[in-house]
Amino acid sequence: MKNPLEAVCIVDFTHMIAGPLCTQVLADLGARVVKIEPPGGETSRNLGNVRFQGHTSYFWSFNRNKSSYVCDFADQKDLAALETLLREADVVVDNFRPGTLARLGLSPDRIELLKPDIIQCSVSGFDPADPDFLRPAVDPVIQAISGAMEVNGTLQAGPLKIGMPVGDALAPLYASTAILFALMRRSADPGKPQRINISMLGSLISAMAPHDFAYRLTGSFPQRQSNEHPQICPANTYQAADGRYVTMFAPNDKHWQAILDSLGEDAACLARHATSAERAEHRDEIDARIRQVIASRPASHWDERARRFGALIVPVNGLREVVSDPALNEIYYQRLPSGAVVAKSPIRISDPPEPLLGPTDPPPLGPNLRD
Repeated sequence: MKNPLEAVCIVDFTHMIAGPLCTQVLADLGARVVKIEPPGGETSRNLGNVRFQGHTSYFWSFNRNKSSYVCDFADQKDLAALETLLREADVVVDNFRPGTLARLGLSPDRIELLKPDIIQCSVSGFDPADPDFLRPAVDPVIQAISGAMEVNGTLQAGPLKIGMPVGDALAPLYASTAILFALMRRSADPGKPQRINISMLGSLISAMAPHDFAYRLTGSFPQRQSNEHPQICPANTYQAADGRYVTMFAPNDKHWQAILDSLGEDAACLARHATSAERAEHRDEIDARIRQVIASRPASHWDERARRFGALIVPVNGLREVVSDPALNEIYYQRLPSGAVVAKSPIRISDPPEPLLGPTDPPPLGPNLRD
């Protein structure tokens, strides 16, 4: 079967994480992604101090299956070459601060003059209707404004940033979905340009459900509870006898029974808390008993018991456990031609079998576009 994206050309003006992840999703699916970089390369080539073959872990993680060309926007010959490329493009993606492309001579209107049916997608910090639309934004800023930091952490520590860059990661997934929709719409109704804006803040606010909805109903929000859940018990992390931690979650009575079966006779006294409401009311008692039981055996013991009874109890992995697990490496990671091991696209499609494209290494900084 012909890949429906193999004829799609995406001009990629992105940098850092949010933009490059969007175009990498589409590159993995077979689109031709042409990365346009300033002289010296885009920001993430030199972001951080962990490097492989000259480029940082950030660049390696979000730029596979792309080509690279350098364009100096101050050079009229470079700009002319770029406009030639845009006339052949299907999609343009950027995550500059709003207005940057226009100041460089490529306003949305100008791009549509070059290619009347172009799809333009901008990933910004804030929605165009937001008074803060023109403000700069990075992941910690978005986590703070969205409320994500406020619901994370403990009473002692105060608000905490989530360790993964969730503000950067969610927006590009919405963006790639919107681009695919726009391509389908263009196929059904050709000839019209489309403009897409995906905000990091809007994306992360969408992930705040159901906490925001609960607050609207009650006017209050439970205090920060670390790994606990404000409405569900047990929902916590406990230290096992070998020093490792296990996490546990009982969203309903069925899963509570599986946890009791896994914990065995030492937790039989907790069976009287049969409903979610009762368990929430006796949270301290339940947590204390489970903490004692979990501490009596190593994490591997509880993992084996949980698998036997179908309970939501799992060891908390560190990166050491993740990268050394043969099954996780086989299923969720891939080795690039350079030898670098990076996360594999989680998309699995039956026909054609994955991977749809590549993998290829992230590109070295390419030649000048006009050459």
